[in-house]
Amino acid sequence: MGYGRSRDCGRRRRRGGAHHLVSAAAAGAGIITWEGRVWDEHAQDLASYKEAPVKTVIFTETARTWRTRAFTVEVELLNGLKMVWQGGAEFGLGTKTKASLDLTQGIGAQIAADKSVEGFGDELVIETSMTGTVKPVVRRLNPITYRAPENAFVCQAEAASITGEKIGQDIVARFVLGGWSCRTAEEIAANAPSTESMKDLRAEIRVGEKPIADFTFTSGPFVSGELSGDGTRAAFISARSAGPAPEGKDGKAAQCWDERVELSVTNPKAGGESASEIGLDLTITNLSEAFLTELQTATQETAVNPDAAFRVLGIWSRAFTKDGIALNLTDARYVRGKDAAHLKGAFAYKAADPNAQGQELARGASWGSFELAIPQALIAKQTAAVYTASGDLRLIDGVYQSKLEIFENACFVNGNYKGNPIALLSLF
Repeated sequence: MGYGRSRDCGRRRRRGGAHHLVSAAAAGAGIITWEGRVWDEHAQDLASYKEAPVKTVIFTETARTWRTRAFTVEVELLNGLKMVWQGGAEFGLGTKTKASLDLTQGIGAQIAADKSVEGFGDELVIETSMTGTVKPVVRRLNPITYRAPENAFVCQAEAASITGEKIGQDIVARFVLGGWSCRTAEEIAANAPSTESMKDLRAEIRVGEKPIADFTFTSGPFVSGELSGDGTRAAFISARSAGPAPEGKDGKAAQCWDERVELSVTNPKAGGESASEIGLDLTITNLSEAFLTELQTATQETAVNPDAAFRVLGIWSRAFTKDGIALNLTDARYVRGKDAAHLKGAFAYKAADPNAQGQELARGASWGSFELAIPQALIAKQTAAVYTASGDLRLIDGVYQSKLEIFENACFVNGNYKGNPIALLSLF
């Protein structure tokens, strides 16, 4: 009896395991069917997309199975250009859609017919998780070669990728390029290395509520003529201005922004000279959206009306003297080994004291000041002697120092009068 019960229990356990397998398979099939149905609905919605510069979108399904689709998407732009994409989708615990530009139709055919471009090919990949969350969209580009007419020069670009995703309220796009190089006909004939190249390029742009998009760029080793280096970095980053927002034209608080700029080159070499780093960090503060809109409109007008350039200057002048916009130079530096030269200061307006008298009254409003510090090791003795004799440089504890003060009607270097600001600008 006991033996029989044990054998019967074993059968029930096997039947129970099989039942769970069947249930799991059915659930998986249901999920795949649901994913396919959702994908079909989104695909059909493409036909209703008509936002500029798109004129029409035509989606055509070319094949289907239980868990796959094949399709063609034809996009016509308002300017008459046409792009055709061929692709497919797979379902199962998430959806993966891939598409490539058709090189036999539209823009793709034009690219294929262009004998100056070799190797073009791309792949767009869109993935979603089982819950429907969209993963970063990726477009991959094959390595390409560009040959100028009569082979005047040849440029090669390694494989690249463009990734886009939404993070919070921001749209973020990233670009990665393994590298590029160009060689002239003479360099090719002599089998000489390229004098124009860059490796490991990476860029990111973030677009959101800020009126100015954030942008960062980095690269590895590069060569540009006589200039070369181990790497570069550039960043343009917006942030809300500190302190209370000024009152706008409608009586409401007008949000202002600060735009930070960071530039640097690592181990630059040029003309037999070398350094460890050259860099620049500055911030433009109190940029209101009204100012940015007005400036953009006026700048666009200069394309058809050169006289509009005076309006652009007027907008900047008003913003500087009335709206509190300022340029803060956190640091401009030249580094060689353990020695570093620095230039710091600010270009910011400060109205003259209404109770000022004498020289203080005559010099007018303050426009800002800058301070320069150069270690003895970074400046030739003959050059330093000239500027020390004129008082423009002072040697303090082994460092040559200089302070520039700019006023509405006068400029001073280390306290010595150098003329008005217009005269100072004429030196450059």
